[in-house]
Amino acid sequence: MFVDECGVATDMARRYGRAKGGRRARGAVPYGRWHRLTVLGALTLAGGLAACMAIPGAADTPVMEAFLEQVLVPALRPG
Repeated sequence: MFVDECGVATDMARRYGRAKGGRRARGAVPYGRWHRLTVLGALTLAGGLAACMAIPGAADTPVMEAFLEQVLVPALRPG
């Protein structure tokens, strides 16, 4: 089982884009207040995604402990 954590921020939007000739590349990003999202997940070789949790903001020790106790451990096989 592999446990991983990744983060995404809304300010990570591209500033430039491509479009077909003569057309305008359109996109939208939130203005003013940026948001962050942290995703915690566990993957198995045989079954794929075993457990997943997303939280707003950054992950720290209490968040990781909550993920392990409340999400990952109940998803494990007995024994």
